[in-house]
Amino acid sequence: MAYRIAVPILMFTMIAAAAQSTGGAKQDAPVAPKPTQAGPTSRPAWPPFAAPPQEMEDLAWLAGKWKVTTRYIGPDGKEYPGQTEATIAPMLGGSFLREEITIPAFKLSMSGFRSYDRFRKVYRFVWLDSIMSLTDVFEGTRQGDDLTVSNVKPGTSSIMPGAPESFLRFTQRPGGNRDEFSLIWEASTDGGKSWRKTAVYEYRRQADAGEHVRLGNFSVSLAVKDVAASRAFYEKLGFRKVAGDGTHYLIVQNETSTIGLFQGMLERNGLTYNPGWDRSGAALSDFDDVRDIQRALKQRGLSLATEADESTSGPASLLLIDPDGNPILIDQHVSKPRQ
Repeated sequence: MAYRIAVPILMFTMIAAAAQSTGGAKQDAPVAPKPTQAGPTSRPAWPPFAAPPQEMEDLAWLAGKWKVTTRYIGPDGKEYPGQTEATIAPMLGGSFLREEITIPAFKLSMSGFRSYDRFRKVYRFVWLDSIMSLTDVFEGTRQGDDLTVSNVKPGTSSIMPGAPESFLRFTQRPGGNRDEFSLIWEASTDGGKSWRKTAVYEYRRQADAGEHVRLGNFSVSLAVKDVAASRAFYEKLGFRKVAGDGTHYLIVQNETSTIGLFQGMLERNGLTYNPGWDRSGAALSDFDDVRDIQRALKQRGLSLATEADESTSGPASLLLIDPDGNPILIDQHVSKPRQ
């Protein structure tokens, strides 16, 4: 791109210099061009490209920290499992995604760059590695949710002494949600006519130990013997009824606190969080889904008494118990937010 821009600039400079060079000869005064019916001439505007392209916006969810399970597959079909970690981060306003990953089994570090060529309508991946010092360029397109790229067209194959020329391709395949995806690697020694699966990398999003998790609207849930008697008591403390049937349960609030009174429904007092609700019970458009919260809690080593079904997208809940036996319910009554 720099060369294409530099050439017209250089030509313009040379023409301008030639026009100004008189060689000692007298030059006529310059004559202003006459305007045409179409108006004065103007330089064409640079194309108004959007940055990043929509194709990269579609991959923005890949940014984050990932735990990676690797499976290398030998020519005999034998698999060699392993685990590592990867980090994917946006570059230049999201026009590129940079991945850093290490493969301990091979003492290998790799840097990968995802991009989209809006002129040729293809995705490009560039991988750099610490062993072969190879700049490996992959190119390809999406087929449905799968994104498949290979280094056949770019021609950056591996040529090892005593071995046939080997090309690579991989397919980036999303999982059931945006917290998991896989890279399926294949190799070809006949120029891309046939392929053999050589490795599978399975990525699962890793929660940062210091990352803030929005649990949702908070309330205290109390096991009471008589809802009516408890209501009368808390009303004298300034609470008022905001929800409930008044017979089996009641939700009361004051200016800062919410309490749930439950008769014959709870074994003991506990804490409740409602993702997707504000304090009045109105639905929010921006919140952490209970399934995302569940994955974050499990990645931090917490055990859950009950779990949300991560294959669903509607209302769901989970329950965990603190070290003193107090239940903490995370109860979502709305569908997961739109990505």
